Amino acid sequence: LSGTTCVTAWFQGSLVHVANCGDSRAVLGTTDQKGKVIAVDLSHDQTPFREDERRRVTQAGARIMTSREKDGEVVHKSPEDYTADDPPRCYLQKHKLPGTAFTRSIGDAIAERIGVIPTPEVMVHRLTDADRFLILASDGVWEFISSQEAVDLVAECENPYEAAYKLIEVAWRLWLEFDTRTDDITVVVIFTHVIRK
Repeated sequence: LSGTTCVTAWFQGSLVHVANCGDSRAVLGTTDQKGKVIAVDLSHDQTPFREDERRRVTQAGARIMTSREKDGEVVHKSPEDYTADDPPRCYLQKHKLPGTAFTRSIGDAIAERIGVIPTPEVMVHRLTDADRFLILASDGVWEFISSQEAVDLVAECENPYEAAYKLIEVAWRLWLEFDTRTDDITVVVIFTHVIRK
């Protein structure tokens, strides 16, 4: 019943091409004019939180509701009422499945019938001397950590291995603190000065 999300980066000289399908994310850590490392999203999560994605899957036949709405506990009056602790999901019209929290994925044959497509969104960024690193991570990282918080953590690290490990450690701890389960936590960190050489 389930597919997977994916975010990839392809480096071509100083250009980085980022393709994203789902709610995994690519975040660039770059230095502003004051020397602070700031987060720049190089992908946009494709979920029913996004009005354009919600409209697209709805037109393809998806029913958008939260798990609590599916179980009859609560009904949201408008999409603005959705929250991260009970996110909107994509369901078939007559069945309470598949309940995907993303609007694009790879390999989900059932959800593809309601517009959950494998077509990625692609962004291209030209690396500059201000750019420090790129984070590619699955949604289990982003559930409780913002893009800027992730960049702040990585900026304290001396190498990509230490940075990836630290993000995994913090994400894991936050899942155990705020939930009864953990989602997939996958991280790749690339220090971009190595790429530009």
